[in-house]
Amino acid sequence: MDNELTIKIAGEAGQGMQTVGATLCKVSRSAGFYLFASQDYMSRIRGGNNFYQIRVSDKPLYTLRQSSDIMAALDNNSVGIHRETLSKGGVIILDKKRFNITEENDIFFDIPMYNIAKETGGR
Repeated sequence: MDNELTIKIAGEAGQGMQTVGATLCKVSRSAGFYLFASQDYMSRIRGGNNFYQIRVSDKPLYTLRQSSDIMAALDNNSVGIHRETLSKGGVIILDKKRFNITEENDIFFDIPMYNIAKETGGR
């Protein structure tokens, strides 16, 4: 079996998905992995849901997968929109407090992203 991973970064237009996705692509490529990436633009105006999906493998790739192993949700809508496309055993990285999510579920990997950004001088 090949070693591979599909990562999706989802959120509102303007939240930095392109920056994060491009950085993950550069890191993966410089580490010697093959990759296939795609950006989805539902809206170029802040507020519409967009995502950047990257498939990384130790073997050549020719297409994306329908499911994601890791999904980073930068807004609450992304959780509902992309949750069903998570692979078996996949995780959603999110800021549960910021999105007022109280559900306890093994698919959630809670990281206080907004507090971390604020403490380091970001918006």
